[in-house]
Amino acid sequence: MDKNVSWVNQKKIENTIKSLENNNMKGYFAKDRNELIEIIDSLTNKGDTVSCGGSMTLFETNIMDYLRSGRFNFLDRYEENLSKEDI
Repeated sequence: MDKNVSWVNQKKIENTIKSLENNNMKGYFAKDRNELIEIIDSLTNKGDTVSCGGSMTLFETNIMDYLRSGRFNFLDRYEENLSKEDI
C-alpha cells in the first residue's frame, strides 16, 4: 500500500479509537485475524456470553466461526428462524 494512504488510514484509526475513548469505550486495532483472536481472548473467558451487532467484517475474517466455535455462549443474531424480537 502506498505510504501516504497507509499513513492516512492509520490516522483515521487513531482518531476513531480516541473518539471511542472520549465516549467511555475502549477501542482496539488488530492488523489481522490472529491478532483479533488474541484481543478477543484477552477480553473474554471461556463460557462468557458474547454477541455482536451486524458486521460483514466478522464474516469476512471468519471471526463469526470463532464466536460460534463453542468457546462462548454466543448470542447469534444470524441464527435461522429468529423473530425480530429475538434478534
